[in-house]
Amino acid sequence: MWYKNATAFHVTVRDDNNIVVSLEASDVISPASVYVVKITGESKNYFFEFEEFNSTLPPPVVFKASYHGLYYIITLVVVNGNVVTKPSRSITVLTSKHHV
Repeated sequence: MWYKNATAFHVTVRDDNNIVVSLEASDVISPASVYVVKITGESKNYFFEFEEFNSTLPPPVVFKASYHGLYYIITLVVVNGNVVTKPSRSITVLTSKHHV
């Protein structure tokens, strides 16, 4: 059985206000699972699916934040088959307050 808590994923905010979300090996519950990033903080929610992967981790998801000086909440959601497991963890980040 592939039951394990996915607790760590990596989120960085670059100077250009791109939010970069990376999976880490400890996040991977099952190769059959789908990993989705939910980003909230603007007037609508955004969902990004990591590319399918086998032995190597997928490339990071990059989200271009529209607002400066705003808090965004990034949540990793794992979907196994048609079952959505509860969100593993949310990380709150603050975009930079000025254009670079």
